[in-house]
Amino acid sequence: MRNKLGYYKLNCGKSHQYCLTHKAKTVEIMRLARCYLRFISRIALALVPLILSPVQARGLEDKIVFVSKRNFTPEVFLVEGLNGRPIQLTRNMFASWPSISPDGTEVVFVSRPPAEPENIFKLNIPTRKIEKLTDDDEQDAQYTDLDWSPDGNQILFIKSVVTFNGTKNILCVMDITNRDIRHILQPDLLATIHHPSWSPDSQHILYGQLHDHGLFITDENGQNIVNVTRDYTAGMPAWSPSRSQIAYIDVIVTKPPPLNNLQIYSMNLADGNVTALTSGDTADSIPLAWRPDGQKILCAIQSSFNPYDFDKGNNSSDVYVMNTDGKNMLNLTQTPEYEISASWSPDGDRIAFDKAIDERGTAIFVMNANGLNPQRLTFGPGNSMAPDWSPDGRTIAFLSNRDGANRIYTMDTAGKNVQQLTHRRRKFDGAPAWSPDGRWLAFGSGDERSWGLYLIDPHGRNESPMFRSRASQPYYWAYLRPTWSPDSQHLAFVAPWRESGANLMKIRVNGGKLTQLNTEGLKFRQSPVWSPDGNTLLFSAIKERKSIIPKAEFGLFMRNLNTSERSEFILPGFYDFLFDSDWGLRRLVWAPDGSQLMLSIGQIGIDTPQEKRLYLIDIASKTISLWMDDADVADWVRPGFVYAVNPSGKRISTWAALKESETP
Repeated sequence: MRNKLGYYKLNCGKSHQYCLTHKAKTVEIMRLARCYLRFISRIALALVPLILSPVQARGLEDKIVFVSKRNFTPEVFLVEGLNGRPIQLTRNMFASWPSISPDGTEVVFVSRPPAEPENIFKLNIPTRKIEKLTDDDEQDAQYTDLDWSPDGNQILFIKSVVTFNGTKNILCVMDITNRDIRHILQPDLLATIHHPSWSPDSQHILYGQLHDHGLFITDENGQNIVNVTRDYTAGMPAWSPSRSQIAYIDVIVTKPPPLNNLQIYSMNLADGNVTALTSGDTADSIPLAWRPDGQKILCAIQSSFNPYDFDKGNNSSDVYVMNTDGKNMLNLTQTPEYEISASWSPDGDRIAFDKAIDERGTAIFVMNANGLNPQRLTFGPGNSMAPDWSPDGRTIAFLSNRDGANRIYTMDTAGKNVQQLTHRRRKFDGAPAWSPDGRWLAFGSGDERSWGLYLIDPHGRNESPMFRSRASQPYYWAYLRPTWSPDSQHLAFVAPWRESGANLMKIRVNGGKLTQLNTEGLKFRQSPVWSPDGNTLLFSAIKERKSIIPKAEFGLFMRNLNTSERSEFILPGFYDFLFDSDWGLRRLVWAPDGSQLMLSIGQIGIDTPQEKRLYLIDIASKTISLWMDDADVADWVRPGFVYAVNPSGKRISTWAALKESETP
């Protein structure tokens, strides 16, 4: 039978009834003792490396501490390895600026609970025990940029104190054992210190300073200051584990791209394909007219975008003729004067063109198709420009401001019998274009409120609108000449559209059907010219670019302290990301093996919900990737800075060497 203790007894007589029971109990106790000893021995074996070399067992893992508000208040979190799970280390501490000890067992951080002064605390990670390292009662004092020295003995930080003249920041060092604080640098109010960082030997400090502009190195007593770089915008310096390099963030001003000039493009009206006929040199290219037989094209080559800017000190332009594929370009005018518009005679033997005479205006000339024998047709007053030859060859329409505003006129090919076709209905009119059947002249016209495309007959009657659009700067659009299809049924033109930019449009004369032509990727479209066969449209445009002016971006710089050699790469998108909102760079730290850097950025505005992010920068591939959201001012344990010792205390190696020796 079984007793209360679970042991069986045998009835073998009174003197022996419990003998077997005692024996079974003894066996069970011995079995339990053996299990207990095995358990203790396993624990002991596991603790032996810690006892013999406490730093080695703790330091070979990558440990990262950071601050996060994922649980509503800013607290310190720990991650072991980049793929580890974040572990919350503090609660209700309102923490900031954590720094982890070289052996990975402790964290110092700043804490400022509501309505309490700010102070520095130390946390033991295994026990979660927290100690207060400073006892500051000043409500206006602030501690930032904590950095644990690689030898594990000191804490580097900045203390900011509000004075009568403003906020003064002081670079301080605290002895972690006795908590003594030394003020090693106390610059004036303008020379603000930022982002201090220990050297791997704990003997020097790298820091940035405003007003004096640049990065500096000093010894641990604030003496023997050396200027590393005088870059005005350099910040967040960090010393590499190899001791020979520093990394920092600076602004890179990229060089502007080559001049992106007006080029002549050819559009196939059947399939909409657009190709460039000119290839972009130092001049702008504008198509002017197609020779009636379709074999040659007139164009203007100029050095200024504005076709009617007559500052001859900055502009020049000539009339050229070229093949329909953009080749064999020949200068017809070869003069220092400014020519911008030209038109073929119907037989293709002569060319009418305008030319800047002096600072007061332009005149219209006629020359042979080879550029010889130029003859002047107009003699003022005012400007006469943008000539267009009538289909019957007897009349030239042109634009002139002789009555005080730009109006359309006609004259014969000798410059006689001048007739004014348009009058003061609008503020100004634009360049005229004859229809191939000779029945109409098309032109742009507008004022400060609107712009439109109009038709008028050769006698100045029957004016009718074809298209109207509101534009804030109609004056320029009025000069852009429309172009007719060979059957006189359609017009192509450039129009301001919805108060911004301009589109290349096509409209049916009878019925007013409007079509926008696809010129995606191009801007400043102008000067359309229809081919005689009706299949092709020429126009000038500029290929769109993100920026045609110098642009500033953030870059990562690394400087070799032994050779002064510097390398850099751009952190894509960070300039716009940081400066379009209230974001700021917070901290830059090296990975223990020196292959990566961790960049902390945070939103510093008070009117929007604050966000924090941590990015990883791979040095070899020069790539940057988001590592963690809602995380701020990370610090990466730096075991490569700590020496391993044997039980007798003798230094045996660095962590970098130990890790390398353990690699399979």
